[in-house]
Amino acid sequence: MGHRLRRLSSAAGATVHCHIDLSVVAHERMSSCLRHLVKGGKPVAGVASVFWLVASDEPGVRDAAHAGVSTVCVAVEEAGAGAAAVAAARQLSLRPIAMLSPDLGAEPGRCADVAAVIGRAGAEAVILPVGTGAGDSQVRALLAPATRYAELHPLLGVRLPPGGARLAPLARDEFDVRHFWTCVGGRSAPRPSELLKALGVGPPDVNLGALFLAEHVPDAG
Repeated sequence: MGHRLRRLSSAAGATVHCHIDLSVVAHERMSSCLRHLVKGGKPVAGVASVFWLVASDEPGVRDAAHAGVSTVCVAVEEAGAGAAAVAAARQLSLRPIAMLSPDLGAEPGRCADVAAVIGRAGAEAVILPVGTGAGDSQVRALLAPATRYAELHPLLGVRLPPGGARLAPLARDEFDVRHFWTCVGGRSAPRPSELLKALGVGPPDVNLGALFLAEHVPDAG
């Protein structure tokens, strides 16, 4: 499952791409969740991509391709393996959304260097991880080094911690971050509706009803 990026404008006028991680959804509930998020073969308003398979190397990317998805999360621990996995995804016509590891996020300078390599390899978005309990200063410290790389500008994204949606406007307004990783269950990142609300995105640019229904699926009895 995967579709072209859908762009929407936030209250500040910046382009926003909302990516939704469905990995917390049980296999038997996945189709129900997707019914809310994908209509007529396209993501509903407000959604750039949905995905649930994670690969950290080329064999993992091949497994994702064999599973029939078209978007894969590439988990990046270091530049070489991450770039190879992204390149493999492109060769297999998959859309790679790259997520850098928390260990890299703890070293902002190195994180930016690795992010640039991953971007050059063909990632559709390069997501930097913001740690649990982080505040404004930690977000600035993580993102500032990445501004050295002009090629990262349209690819740069963040995964904020659960409950951290209030930090999204800072990332957008001060660093022009365009990509935001969300978790449909709110367990590894803010829920999509929470994140978009914090950015001032609402109807008609986002189908909040569909998002709310999808967000209920992981906890449904």
